[in-house]
Amino acid sequence: LPVFRDFDTTRLVAVSQECGEVLQEADGLAAALGLVKAALPEHLRETAYWLALEVALSDSRVMLEEIRVIEAIRRSLGIDKLIASALERGARARYQVA
Repeated sequence: LPVFRDFDTTRLVAVSQECGEVLQEADGLAAALGLVKAALPEHLRETAYWLALEVALSDSRVMLEEIRVIEAIRRSLGIDKLIASALERGARARYQVA
């Protein structure tokens, strides 16, 4: 994706491990979401939400815990419910099968 054009892919493993460490802490999800929100420019927050939806839908089923995390992401990033609904509908349409 264009948003990742300048990301140093050699850092992917280290960044993933750091994220895993944050998530292991008490209130790790809230801490990780706070870091994401602080790092993202406002104009990329909808993109981040859309990417979270893509990950959740990639295996063609969404578990209850994934729904809770997606909702936490939406609230943390301040995504309007109407915009979130549109992004969710678009993501679902992308993964529908006959």
